[in-house]
Amino acid sequence: MMTKLEEIIDLESLQKLQDSFAEATGFAAITVDYQGNPLLRYSSFSPFCEKMRKNPDFYKKCVRSDAYASLEAVRNGTTCIHRCHAGLIDFAIPIMADGEYVASMMGGQVKTEDSLDNIETGLVPLHCDYRGDSAEIQGLYDARPVVPLGKVRAAANFFHTTMNYIVNQYMLNKEKAGLLEKQKEKIKLDSGFKDKTSHIKVTPYFYFNSLNAANTQAYIEGAEKTQEIICCMGDIGRFSMKKFGRAIPISQELKNLQNYILIQKIRFAQKISFDCDVQDNIQCYAIPATILLVFVENSIVHGLEKKNTPCSIKIAGFMEGHSLFFEIVDDGAGMSDELIYMVNNGSAFARDVNLKWGGIQNSREMLRLFFGNDYKLFFSENSASCSGVRVSMSFPARL
Repeated sequence: MMTKLEEIIDLESLQKLQDSFAEATGFAAITVDYQGNPLLRYSSFSPFCEKMRKNPDFYKKCVRSDAYASLEAVRNGTTCIHRCHAGLIDFAIPIMADGEYVASMMGGQVKTEDSLDNIETGLVPLHCDYRGDSAEIQGLYDARPVVPLGKVRAAANFFHTTMNYIVNQYMLNKEKAGLLEKQKEKIKLDSGFKDKTSHIKVTPYFYFNSLNAANTQAYIEGAEKTQEIICCMGDIGRFSMKKFGRAIPISQELKNLQNYILIQKIRFAQKISFDCDVQDNIQCYAIPATILLVFVENSIVHGLEKKNTPCSIKIAGFMEGHSLFFEIVDDGAGMSDELIYMVNNGSAFARDVNLKWGGIQNSREMLRLFFGNDYKLFFSENSASCSGVRVSMSFPARL
């Protein structure tokens, strides 16, 4: 679910912050959505811009200019100083939370005599006929102050830093609330046990602090492999806590999967080999977190561990048309025809089978949650070898 601006900061408080910034710097300010529509009241808007925005045609161009500048700021991940359609200098500051666009802070409405080579001047075509024969509008435009670009950039960076601090505080509070909620759920589950006296509640902080302590000890002892495993376990734990149940870029999923694979390689030594071939051009697209790891883990638990000879797992990812395709293929112990039928028809899962293969059902539900019915998940025998399983998965390509 997309984060809303009011979840990050109280809108009245943000209005006061915006007003104070405009009063202190002399720049106009406004907060807009991705379409350039204002979310708050104007702060210290110039008479020229207020006059322009009262004209419906010019208002559309103002909104469009703000939208284009916001998009450019999001693409670059920083402030965007640009020239609006009326020729004034503005800046756009993206407000991002969890990697998602929330809103943009716009400011400026000044003129400059500095070179425009280093700013985005081509976002919106200039319209030099807006003043027409109106001496009033021409006078309002001429009255706008001339400001060095360095001062515009400094003001934009100051406001950007302020908003980053506010968003970071929101993210920290959100993470703390999530950890607290998980602890409450764990306490609630523990209360269902008859013997409560033997339970010790281990918090995530204890878990990660213990890993840090073990990592330090491994470093002191010169145990590099042990240190590597501990680092990977810590990364996997943090990834699972923060990302599970969310859409993430494929590149993040692969990075987490690499940590998991490294541990398994150390564990099984020469008994296992991995081959990952995911096209670079699809790694910016979204995928449910841990979806690939589940099927790799199934290959190890139900394929590799039941076989005495070395096994291999191959992961492939590519795009055709507007869909992403993934295959996880192993040459492990394989699955019976009956079991393949059951996992391909999730409703037919028997209770004892679901206990062992429940991860498949959870993954199917996750795909359905993210993509509705626009996904495919299919199990088949690995025809390239005498044993093993091929998992084929596809879903829409979404950024």
